[in-house]
Amino acid sequence: MPRVLLTLSLLLLLVTSRVGAQDADIVFHLALPTRPDGAQAIETLKAVVVAMGAHLKHEEGSVLEAAWDGTADVQGSLGFQASATGRVRELTLTCLKISGGAEVLCRDVERRYRAQYR
Repeated sequence: MPRVLLTLSLLLLLVTSRVGAQDADIVFHLALPTRPDGAQAIETLKAVVVAMGAHLKHEEGSVLEAAWDGTADVQGSLGFQASATGRVRELTLTCLKISGGAEVLCRDVERRYRAQYR
């Protein structure tokens, strides 16, 4: 978990220090659905990103981090989100892509995740 936080902190510093990079689409967040108990969500995400050619950087319990190379990174974290009916379990996906295109990467992961997670 500290590794994930360090990676996010460093990337946030990089993103905020780039002049004129407001529209670069470097970081994108997305919430993915899970079963009420969250069963198989991280395992499904792992299967998806590995099938897309990523290698695992870190996996521990409800957290997964994978990367394609030095410029693209995906992080998944299983947790809870408040809703009108109480707390709902969800898988938060964060895509980081230094060259831009983080939203496209996240949407591709989302599409594949939804096709496999039933």
